[in-house]
Amino acid sequence: MPDKLFPRRYYVDDEGHRVLVGLTLEQTREFESLEVPDPSSDIHRARLNQARWLELYLLHQAGWEIWRAESSETNLSRVAAG
Repeated sequence: MPDKLFPRRYYVDDEGHRVLVGLTLEQTREFESLEVPDPSSDIHRARLNQARWLELYLLHQAGWEIWRAESSETNLSRVAAG
């Protein structure tokens, strides 16, 4: 499949770490750790983890939307200049 159908939603920082757009490295690590449910968690901890995952996801999504808009503007200006 073409890469344009599945664009990368992360970037590689100066130290070579994959970081989700809109999040810090630490937030990316936390987000990824929350993607794997902890079977030893009680229901209260599981709900807190779910809420935190959603909070981080929404930050990532907002950053992604900004990045896409900026990328579109850059691409459009290239076409207009060409």
